[in-house]
Amino acid sequence: MLFTVLSLIFIGINILLLLNNYYWAAVFPLILIFIYLTIKYPDIVIYFVALATPLSYSFEFDDFNSVIVLPTEPLIILLTVLSWLRIMYSGIQDKRIWKHPVSIIIFLNLIWVLITSFTSTLPLVSFKFFASRLWYVTVFYLLGISIFKNLKSIKIFIWLFSSSLVVAVLFILYKHSHHFFTQEWSNKVTMPFFKDHTIYGAVLAFFIPILTGFVIKAKELKISPNERLFALIYLLILITGLVFSFTRAAWMSVFVALGYLIIILLRIKFHYQLGLMVLLAISLVYFWPLVKMYMANTKSVSSDDLRDHLKSVSNISTDISNTERINRWVSAIRMYKERPVFGFGPGTYIFKYAPYQLAKNRTPISTDFGTLGNAHSEYIGPLSESGLPGMLTMILLVLFVLWRGTTIFYHAPTKEIRIWALLMTLSLITYFSHGLVNNFLHTDKASVPFWAFIAVIVALDSYYYKSLNTKE
Repeated sequence: MLFTVLSLIFIGINILLLLNNYYWAAVFPLILIFIYLTIKYPDIVIYFVALATPLSYSFEFDDFNSVIVLPTEPLIILLTVLSWLRIMYSGIQDKRIWKHPVSIIIFLNLIWVLITSFTSTLPLVSFKFFASRLWYVTVFYLLGISIFKNLKSIKIFIWLFSSSLVVAVLFILYKHSHHFFTQEWSNKVTMPFFKDHTIYGAVLAFFIPILTGFVIKAKELKISPNERLFALIYLLILITGLVFSFTRAAWMSVFVALGYLIIILLRIKFHYQLGLMVLLAISLVYFWPLVKMYMANTKSVSSDDLRDHLKSVSNISTDISNTERINRWVSAIRMYKERPVFGFGPGTYIFKYAPYQLAKNRTPISTDFGTLGNAHSEYIGPLSESGLPGMLTMILLVLFVLWRGTTIFYHAPTKEIRIWALLMTLSLITYFSHGLVNNFLHTDKASVPFWAFIAVIVALDSYYYKSLNTKE
């Protein structure tokens, strides 16, 4: 009875508003429907966001100096607000998730981003950055864990995202074919769905290990023959898109994932893996003069020839893309030296790095306005924006995710759980390695799968591995 009365009142108010030419009132029912779905069926909203993300579009408002991504961002913000209201009203439902080591690292990172937003040289910019990080973590990590504890939900999420991604790839390949798949046009044809070819390549690399697993391990993952066929078709389309993205870092990230697969299959324990990483880092520092000399002698530059394009990865003398990255990294390190603890503030690099460029490092594409990207690193960027703690929390996040992912693969009692852990870890490896030379976590294209796949690993760890008390 109460519901009927409220409905009639609502309808009456809307009719009055519409009769008086207040047409914006027609939006109210849609907003109420979205709020109802968000409260009652948050998994459906997350699935919709997964489907929409590869095809989402960024609308820029020059008058307000802001950007909104439609249709995903309003839904993510709505889910975030309602999720935190529910937490404040009902309390924490499953404390295991909040006590998980990966969760602790993520919360530490969020807290430090918040602290450095208060000390920021541009507080408004930094608080926007914090809000963006918070809503992606809330929706795709915290909510994601509760959804992905059902293994079928993982498959649904992947199928929805990859299906839209395939549509985007086919559209981009069609546009690219009009320019004979040249390297020159690879950065232009990705619009309007992807801002540039680097983020396009990174997202494609994200899903190649997973779809490969769907094809090779279909039986263990309970993939039907028809799904396996679709996975193979999707995989071939994504590989084609990756090749013609001319994104060298994305190409290399797939090879890094393949190398890590070999390490995992050899069942090398994580503390040995960690030791190997430290040894490689020390060796790189010690032998850097020799490495630099070799790289300086590399003459291959970005081109239509795929072989030369790949070789140009090591060219730091004449390849403009590489030399500009060095310029950005040196600027970030110089900024860090000036503000080593709190940094200049999250999201402020593009506004502050210009005076820290050295004349000898500037390139023909150098700019004082940050119009050609950020610090080009998920690790060096936070170093300049949030100081040493900002970088360390990102590195710790990577290490803890790899630790839990490999541990689950080694010790989980069923093949299905082990393979899911392996695929998530390899997919994240593509981004962890790509993050050395690019940074995309401020975008929905990268943030959605990034936080969702970490959520899958934590869900597997919390509900299928730790709960069984399996000895490591």
